[in-house]
Order: sequence, then structure tokens, then C-alpha cells
Amino acid sequence: MKQKKQNPISRWWQSLVVRVKNYDRLSSRQRRKLIFGIVVPAAVVIALVAVLVSCAVQKQQPKTPESESYTEKPIEGYNDVVLPKTEDAGENYLEETVFLGDSNTVRLANFGEITLDQMLGYVGLGIQGVTDTECIWFEEFKDPVTMVKAVSLMQPRRVVMMLGTNNTSMDTKAFLEEYDAAYTAVQSAYPYTDIIIAAMPPVSKNKSNAAAVQKKIDSFNKGLVELARKKGTAFLNTAEILVGSDGFLKSEYAESDGIHLSARGASAFIYYFRTHSWDTKDDRPAVKNVPTRMKAPYMPSESEVADLVEPGSEVVSSTPESSPDSETVATPVPTATPTASPTPSPTPVPTVAPTPVPTPHPTVVPTPAPPVEPTTPPPTAPVDGPVTQPAG
Repeated sequence: MKQKKQNPISRWWQSLVVRVKNYDRLSSRQRRKLIFGIVVPAAVVIALVAVLVSCAVQKQQPKTPESESYTEKPIEGYNDVVLPKTEDAGENYLEETVFLGDSNTVRLANFGEITLDQMLGYVGLGIQGVTDTECIWFEEFKDPVTMVKAVSLMQPRRVVMMLGTNNTSMDTKAFLEEYDAAYTAVQSAYPYTDIIIAAMPPVSKNKSNAAAVQKKIDSFNKGLVELARKKGTAFLNTAEILVGSDGFLKSEYAESDGIHLSARGASAFIYYFRTHSWDTKDDRPAVKNVPTRMKAPYMPSESEVADLVEPGSEVVSSTPESSPDSETVATPVPTATPTASPTPSPTPVPTVAPTPVPTPHPTVVPTPAPPVEPTTPPPTAPVDGPVTQPAG
């Protein structure tokens, strides 16, 4: 009868057990060999376990930006609204959050800080586009939906709103009224979500007209803290980590255009978010039928992006050109373009061609030629005249 072949590991283990049992009978050389055979595999196993544990711990810790040094700057009189520093809230806190905003929100996904499922961002979006710009795509739907609708479909634990970069030409009061309306619309769409208002990102010193733009941003942010209090929500003061000692966006956190966050800037933003958490009780009903996010099928042109924002907003024009990575941000899809795709189908215009004037032609057929037939030959009857010939 054929003997079953033993597994090499099983053979090794049995051999090891036998040698351990007979340890007293082994020579000193055999004992050293035995010890070596036990210690080395054990060391390898311990090293593997250590690597796995280290990876798991690292995943739970935020990516600390290279220049984490920043000073906490409390906004006087708003301690009840501005989120203070906390312990790192962890990966789960980040994963159950959706970020809603413009191209700087899109960049959070481009740089791998968040996933597409967490990103409701649109290149060139102004605050007034939150409620009516259909720019968020899902695999289950033929057409894009508005950000407000997307929130109701995704049913997130919390939403972080970061908008305003494309609205610096607006009056502060008008901007805050639009923000209030957008906030209310998102809250009404899914009342169970916590909404955190994030400070509008600063611009760097090398941006054209930087001083005037930053002054407007500071004005917007003061109004947003007050709006957060009015709405009974929290304010994420990311300016603490993003703004340098000169009052502008730190150069290492900015792209060359002075407007958009760099990879390090995006990392600093998420680090700050995780270490200034607002973890309330989860009152959501059972979350179900959440559709799958997808990238937009195409990018908007520069002119289409410019059309989304009020005239005079210089910030917008630079947004589409941000950096090559914005192509992964296919999320931007102007509402006008989707309707353009259906237009090709009406090409069956040829069907109109058959209907034209063929019917009128038959009317020409009854050419009044027959009536001409009564050519008055009968008048030749007077030929009978010869009868009235005079007598000879």
C-alpha cells in the first residue's frame, strides 16, 4: 500500500519534537543545531507579527505633516463653536465623513487623503452652486445629481463644508446668505447628518492681489464662525495650521497659483481635521441603498467652469488649470453638458426629409392640358355654306 507523502513542515516539526524529547542524548553540536533551528524560525515569526502590528497602528494614525508646528489661536468669544484640539479621532472617524466643496476638496481625493466615496467636490464650484449644480455622478444613475441630493443618497455620519474660494468677488453679507441657504438645504436633505463648517482656505502671498483677497477671506471666515453658532454646529478653524506668520497660506502648503492646496497642504488639512474632532451620537436610521460614486465621464472646459461663477471672480479662472492631477477629479461636470449629450440623438432629423413637399407634386399632375382638347374645330361647320350658292 502506497504511503501518504508527509508535508515538509509536518516532517520538520516531528523531527524537532523527537530531538527535544531526546535532548539529553544529543551531542553538544546537535544541541547547538537544535537551538538554532528553534530560535531562527521563532525570530522570523516574531518579526512578521511586529510588521503587521506596526502597519495596523500606522493606519490608525494621521499622516503628520512635515511642519506640524503651528500655534493654536482661539477665536475670542467663540469657544463654544470652534473645535478645540483633541486626541486623534482615528481612521474610522475620517472614513465616515463626507467632504463637500470646490477644487480644494477635489484635491483631498486626488492626493489620496480621502476616497471618491467621501468626496463631493466640483472644480470651479461657487457657494450658489451647492443646491442647483448637477455635478455628482453615481453608477446607478444615468445623469449627475446636485450635492444636496448626493448627501441624501449617501446618508453620511457627518459632512464638512469648505467653500468660498470661487466667491471672493461677492459682498460678505451676500456670501453668508448664500452659505446659510446651502447649509439649510444640505441639512434638510438628510437631517441625521452632522454638518461641520470649515474655514475657507487662505491664499499664498505670491497670488495676484493677495492682500485684498486674503482680507476678504478673513471677513468670510469671521462671518462663518457666527453662522456656525447661529446653526448650532461646529467650526473647523483650519486656518490655524494653514496660515503662516505673515497671515497668508504657507508656501509649502500652496501650489504655484497661490490658491490651491498642495499635497502637503491637503495632508495638513486632514491631520487638523482628525485632531480637532466632533464626535457626536450617531442618530441615523439604518443606512441602506447607498449608491456607488463614480468619476464624471468628462471634464468641463475652461469657459464652462467660468460660467458657473459670477463675473469678476478671478479665482475661478485658475481653477481648471490647477495641476495635472485634476484630471482624476473628473467629478466636475457642468449641468449644461449633460443636456448636450442627448442632443445627438435628435439626429433622426432625416425623418423630417420624407415629409416635405412630395404631396404637393401630385397636384401638378392634373395639368390643365385636357381642357385644351376642345380645340374649336367644330366652327369649320360653316363649310355647309356652299349650299347657299347663287343660282346660275
